[in-house]
Amino acid sequence: MKNAKNLQEEGRGSMDYRIAQVDGVELCATRWYDNNLVNCLSTLYGCELTDLVKRWSSSQKKHIQVVRPNVIKIYNQYMGGVDLIDMLVSLYRINIRSKKYYMKVIFHLIDLSIVNGWLLYRRHCSQLGMHKNEIRSLLQCRVEVAEALLKPITPKCSAQQGRPSVRLRSKQNSPSKNLRSPSVQPPLINTRLDGFHHWPMTTVKGRCRYPGCNCKRKKIDINDQSIDNVDDEEEMLTKIMSSQMYLILLDVLKHLEKI
Repeated sequence: MKNAKNLQEEGRGSMDYRIAQVDGVELCATRWYDNNLVNCLSTLYGCELTDLVKRWSSSQKKHIQVVRPNVIKIYNQYMGGVDLIDMLVSLYRINIRSKKYYMKVIFHLIDLSIVNGWLLYRRHCSQLGMHKNEIRSLLQCRVEVAEALLKPITPKCSAQQGRPSVRLRSKQNSPSKNLRSPSVQPPLINTRLDGFHHWPMTTVKGRCRYPGCNCKRKKIDINDQSIDNVDDEEEMLTKIMSSQMYLILLDVLKHLEKI
C-alpha cells in the first residue's frame, strides 16, 4: 500500500486499499488521507461508493470538497453507538468485588442485556406513538427486572411488646383461637404471565392469594404424591382430571374472567 508521504503528495482525499482472505474471511484494508493518515480494516465495507464531504482547508481559508471512502462514512455514522452503550451501562452498573474475572464478565453481560432491552423498548414505544411521560426510564426498567427475578418473601410478623414471660402466661390462660397467618404477596404480573405454564399447586389449606378473593384452597393429595414429583405431562393431566384438582382450575378460570 502507499505510504503516508505518497498519499500526502496526492493531496487530501487520496486513498489506497488492499483485499486479502484470512481463514475464509475476506478483509479490506483501507488507507485514506485527510488531515492525517486514517487506516481502516473491515469485513463488510471497502472504498467503493465514495462520496464528497465538506472539510475546512487551513491553507485556502475556505471549505473544500474531499473524496471520502464508504468505510469511513459508515464508521462516522455508527461510531457513537459504543460510547452510548458504555455510558448507559455505567449509570446503574452492578458493582461486585471479586477476584474471579469471569464474575465481572457475567454481570457486565447482564447490564448489557438490560440496556439493550431498554433501548428496544424505547424504539417500540416510539413506533406506537406513546408519549415520553408514559415511557419507563432505564432505572424503572432495572427495578422491575430485579423485582421479577427475586423470589417472593413472606412478610415478617411485627415485633411483640412486653416481657416474654407475661406473654407466655397470657397465651396459656387465654382460650385457643385460630390465628390467621399473614397474607403472602402475590407474584408480579410479569412472573405470572411469562409463558412458563405455572400450574396452581398447593399442599395445605389456606386463603386464595388472588387480590380481592375470599375463597379458600383445599388440601390436595394425589395418591400420596406431590405434583412436583410428576415429570410426565400426560400423567400429570390424568391425575388432575381424576382428583379434586379441577376445583382449583375452575377457580383460576373465574379469576381470569375478572382480569
